[in-house]
Parts: sequence; C-alpha cells; structure tokens
Amino acid sequence: MFLSFSKRAREKEGDVMKKLVEFIKKIQSDARFSAFDEAAIKQGVALKILSLLEWDPFDVDEVQPEYEIQGAKADFCLKKEKTNKVFIFVRKNEKDFPKHQDKVLSVSVQGKVPIGILTNGLTWWFFLPLVQGSADEKKFLTIEMESQKAEEASEIFENFLTKENVLSGQAEKAAEDIYTARKRNFFIKETIPKAWEQIMSEPKK
Repeated sequence: MFLSFSKRAREKEGDVMKKLVEFIKKIQSDARFSAFDEAAIKQGVALKILSLLEWDPFDVDEVQPEYEIQGAKADFCLKKEKTNKVFIFVRKNEKDFPKHQDKVLSVSVQGKVPIGILTNGLTWWFFLPLVQGSADEKKFLTIEMESQKAEEASEIFENFLTKENVLSGQAEKAAEDIYTARKRNFFIKETIPKAWEQIMSEPKK
C-alpha cells in the first residue's frame, strides 16, 4: 500500500512538472508573452505558474493579491495560514530590476518573508531578504526563460516555489544552502590569495 501511494505521488509530481515544462516552452516560443503589460504578466504568467506548482490562486489564504504592508504592496503573498512565506513583485521592464530590488528587499523584510521574488514573467530573481549582505549577495538564484532550457527553469521552480517545498521550509533551506556556499566560496577566493601573497612577501626564516 505504501509503495503504491509513493508511486502515485511520484507520477503526480512528474505530471505537474511536465505541464510546467510545456507552459515554459509556450512562453519561450510565443512573442506575445514578452509584450505583456504588468496586469497580463500577473494573470497570464505568474498565476498560471503558481497554479501549476499546486497553489490555489482562488484561495486568498494561500495566494493573496495586492498584499499591503506599511503603505507598500507585494503583488502576491504566498501564505501558510497566517504566516507569510513568499512575496512576489511583478515589474514590466527587466532593465529596471536593479532599482526595484531594494524595494523588494525592504518590503520583504517588513513582512518577514524568507523569500522575495522579482519577475517580469520571463526573468525571475529570487532573494533571501532576511540574511546579511548586499542585494547581490541576497539574490541566490535567477531564471532566464529566454536563454535557459525549459527543463532547467522548471526544476528551479519545483525546488523553490512549489507549494509543498515552500510550506515545508525545504525551499528556504535549499536557498540558504546556496547562500552559505557562495559566501564560503567568496571567502576562500578573497582570503587564500591574500594570505599566500603575505607569506611569499615575508623574509625567509
């Protein structure tokens, strides 16, 4: 019985990801998506992807639109009961993302959400707002649908935005692992050459 249930769960998960891959390929092949305004991006891309990741866009206790906090708004708030888990911000022009990311981070910090996302439907920037560091350090992952394979983009969505992974905390844990690994690699890259240079510059004993 247990094996049968597990098999059904795997088949269901595979079917969900197959549909997501198909939708991403549709986005990549249809030029209309790149011309969408923000309202169309929210309805035609963001909510569609969330629904494929098993969120219920009709349940405001799961997906709350226009979530307001201290005079600012997140376009979508993904929730577990009364706990905010993810803020999603939709902006049309990717070139303006750098100037929007500070707003994304500040509003996400106010809402105490572990993950903040900035998207124009094709590009998705994932942030860890509550960790230490600059905006670039807090951005732990990017999806670029125009250049990435649909399967790769689908896998990222599966790991970091499925309802199950977000509500269980697995998405946050995986994001923190990426952040920690990058901080460690940066430390090694910056520290070891300097230490070696100091050693080589000292007089021989």
